[in-house]
Amino acid sequence: ETTQINQSIKDLVERAKALRGIFDYNQKVDRLAEVKRELENPKVWDNPEKAQFLGQERANLEQIVLALKDLKIDLEELEELFVMALDEKDFDTINE
Repeated sequence: ETTQINQSIKDLVERAKALRGIFDYNQKVDRLAEVKRELENPKVWDNPEKAQFLGQERANLEQIVLALKDLKIDLEELEELFVMALDEKDFDTINE
């Protein structure tokens, strides 16, 4: 049972990594930084349509990046909890 649980944890971690890849996490982080730099340039406001588009893009990217970061943190915490529960043979917590 312990081996199966360890494998399940590894599978969850791999799936989280795959999700980050599917959603192009690193590219989104890079693009978010680029968009923020563009919005810091006062000249961007000379073109209100472009500024509005960049503002919407920033908001969308921030939402995606934050969600993926939260997912990663949650999975890491879950993995730690599972490892602690396994060490203590706390199968009630594992089953939860």
